Amino acid sequence: MIGKVLAAVVGLMASVGLAFAAARGFDDETACAATAFKQYLTSSEKFKHNKKVSDQIEQRRLQEKFCLRFAECVVRGKKSREDSEFSNQFADCLKEEAVELYKLFQE
Repeated sequence: MIGKVLAAVVGLMASVGLAFAAARGFDDETACAATAFKQYLTSSEKFKHNKKVSDQIEQRRLQEKFCLRFAECVVRGKKSREDSEFSNQFADCLKEEAVELYKLFQE
């Protein structure tokens, strides 16, 4: 089930990403975020059938690493991770990942 959902998400992200890139011009920020997301999805595959506590903790750490990388992609040129824009991007990403994971487990 999660595999099907992830495949749908990847397809949707690809089509949205292409539309976004075409509208804005494919740039380093978009490429960086797309690469981070692809690697995150690939790494997340191992958790689709594992619900042990240790797996959930590992999955959360993976989300944190992804969101750090995503924020770094989006907020380029900032000198500190303490910048408010960086912090907001990181927090929003973590929230979104938690909501998406919760939705998957409700189905």
